Amino acid sequence: MRTLYRAICFCTDRAESCEKLVFFEVEPSGSPVKKLVTLMMEVWGVTASAIGYYNLSTEDELHQQSISRNENSALTYNTVEYERQLLEIGYSPNGERIYPALSDWPIMLVSPRTHDRLVKALLSLEKREAVYG
Repeated sequence: MRTLYRAICFCTDRAESCEKLVFFEVEPSGSPVKKLVTLMMEVWGVTASAIGYYNLSTEDELHQQSISRNENSALTYNTVEYERQLLEIGYSPNGERIYPALSDWPIMLVSPRTHDRLVKALLSLEKREAVYG
Protein backbone atom coordinates (compact mmCIF):
# COMPACT_ATOMS: atom_id res chain seq x y z
CA MET A 1 0.00 0.00 0.00
CA ARG A 2 1.35 3.40 -0.98
CA THR A 3 1.79 6.23 1.52
CA LEU A 4 0.30 9.65 0.82
CA TYR A 5 2.66 12.60 1.30
CA ARG A 6 2.20 16.36 1.14
CA ALA A 7 4.94 18.91 0.58
CA ILE A 8 5.29 22.51 -0.43
CA CYS A 9 7.44 22.69 -3.57
CA PHE A 10 9.06 25.57 -5.37
CA CYS A 11 11.04 26.06 -8.55
CA THR A 12 14.14 28.25 -8.63
CA ASP A 13 14.33 28.33 -12.45
CA ARG A 14 11.39 30.68 -12.98
CA ALA A 15 10.90 34.40 -12.55
CA GLU A 16 7.34 34.03 -11.25
CA SER A 17 6.51 32.36 -7.96
CA CYS A 18 6.11 28.62 -8.35
CA GLU A 19 5.40 27.59 -4.77
CA LYS A 20 2.72 24.87 -4.77
CA LEU A 21 1.14 22.44 -2.35
CA VAL A 22 1.84 18.95 -3.76
CA PHE A 23 0.26 15.62 -2.86
CA PHE A 24 1.91 12.41 -4.07
CA GLU A 25 2.12 8.72 -3.17
CA VAL A 26 5.15 6.52 -2.58
CA GLU A 27 5.56 2.74 -2.42
CA PRO A 28 6.66 1.41 1.01
CA SER A 29 10.23 0.82 -0.14
CA GLY A 30 10.46 4.11 -2.06
CA SER A 31 12.14 7.39 -1.20
CA PRO A 32 9.62 10.25 -0.85
CA VAL A 33 12.26 12.88 -1.65
CA LYS A 34 13.43 11.11 -4.81
CA LYS A 35 9.83 10.52 -5.93
CA LEU A 36 8.83 14.14 -5.28
CA VAL A 37 11.79 15.59 -7.16
CA THR A 38 11.30 13.19 -10.09
CA LEU A 39 7.59 14.03 -10.36
CA MET A 40 8.14 17.78 -10.13
CA MET A 41 10.91 17.67 -12.75
CA GLU A 42 8.28 16.25 -15.13
CA VAL A 43 5.54 18.68 -14.10
CA TRP A 44 7.68 21.81 -14.34
CA GLY A 45 10.11 20.62 -17.05
CA VAL A 46 13.21 21.59 -15.07
CA THR A 47 16.29 19.85 -13.67
CA ALA A 48 16.45 18.37 -10.17
CA SER A 49 18.65 21.24 -8.98
CA ALA A 50 15.79 23.68 -9.66
CA ILE A 51 13.34 21.85 -7.35
CA GLY A 52 13.07 22.79 -3.70
CA TYR A 53 10.62 21.65 -1.05
CA TYR A 54 9.75 21.95 2.62
CA ASN A 55 7.17 20.62 5.10
CA LEU A 56 7.29 17.09 3.69
CA SER A 57 4.79 15.05 5.74
CA THR A 58 2.92 11.77 5.51
CA GLU A 59 -0.85 11.59 5.75
CA ASP A 60 -0.57 10.23 9.30
CA GLU A 61 1.76 13.07 10.30
CA LEU A 62 -0.65 15.64 8.88
CA HIS A 63 -3.50 14.19 10.93
CA GLN A 64 -1.31 14.20 14.05
CA GLN A 65 -0.28 17.82 13.44
CA SER A 66 -3.80 18.95 12.63
CA ILE A 67 -5.14 21.93 14.47
CA SER A 68 -8.61 20.40 14.39
CA ARG A 69 -7.29 17.26 16.09
CA ASN A 70 -7.22 19.19 19.35
CA GLU A 71 -10.83 20.30 18.91
CA ASN A 72 -12.28 16.96 17.91
CA SER A 73 -10.05 13.95 18.37
CA ALA A 74 -12.99 11.65 17.57
CA LEU A 75 -13.26 12.56 13.88
CA THR A 76 -14.33 9.55 11.87
CA TYR A 77 -11.82 8.20 9.37
CA ASN A 78 -12.54 8.99 5.73
CA THR A 79 -15.10 11.76 6.38
CA VAL A 80 -14.81 15.15 4.71
CA GLU A 81 -13.88 16.73 8.04
CA TYR A 82 -11.13 14.15 8.52
CA GLU A 83 -9.82 14.67 4.98
CA ARG A 84 -9.78 18.47 5.43
CA GLN A 85 -6.97 17.99 7.93
CA LEU A 86 -4.72 17.13 4.99
CA LEU A 87 -5.29 20.62 3.60
CA GLU A 88 -4.66 22.71 6.72
CA ILE A 89 -1.80 25.17 6.23
CA GLY A 90 -2.07 27.24 9.41
CA TYR A 91 -4.44 29.12 11.63
CA SER A 92 -5.65 32.68 12.04
CA PRO A 93 -5.03 34.84 15.12
CA ASN A 94 -8.50 33.90 16.38
CA GLY A 95 -7.74 30.19 16.03
CA GLU A 96 -9.62 29.38 12.81
CA ARG A 97 -7.98 26.90 10.46
CA ILE A 98 -6.50 28.26 7.24
CA TYR A 99 -6.61 26.32 3.97
CA PRO A 100 -5.11 27.03 0.55
CA ALA A 101 -7.07 29.36 -1.72
CA LEU A 102 -9.23 27.53 -4.23
CA SER A 103 -7.53 29.63 -6.91
CA ASP A 104 -4.23 27.98 -5.93
CA TRP A 105 -5.35 24.40 -6.55
CA PRO A 106 -2.79 21.89 -5.19
CA ILE A 107 -0.90 19.58 -7.51
CA MET A 108 -2.30 16.07 -6.94
CA LEU A 109 -0.05 13.34 -8.34
CA VAL A 110 -2.02 10.52 -6.75
CA SER A 111 -4.24 7.53 -7.49
CA PRO A 112 -7.83 8.18 -8.64
CA ARG A 113 -9.26 7.17 -5.25
CA THR A 114 -6.95 9.52 -3.35
CA HIS A 115 -7.60 12.28 -5.88
CA ASP A 116 -11.33 11.92 -5.24
CA ARG A 117 -10.80 12.20 -1.47
CA LEU A 118 -8.67 15.33 -1.81
CA VAL A 119 -10.97 17.05 -4.30
CA LYS A 120 -14.04 16.43 -2.12
CA ALA A 121 -12.23 17.88 0.88
CA LEU A 122 -10.99 20.90 -1.08
CA LEU A 123 -14.41 21.66 -2.56
CA SER A 124 -16.00 21.44 0.89
CA LEU A 125 -13.94 24.34 2.21
CA GLU A 126 -16.37 27.12 1.24
CA LYS A 127 -14.85 30.46 2.27
CA ARG A 128 -12.28 29.05 4.68
CA GLU A 129 -9.31 29.70 2.43
CA ALA A 130 -6.30 31.87 3.08
CA VAL A 131 -6.67 35.54 2.21
CA TYR A 132 -3.55 37.33 1.06
CA GLY A 133 -3.32 41.04 0.57
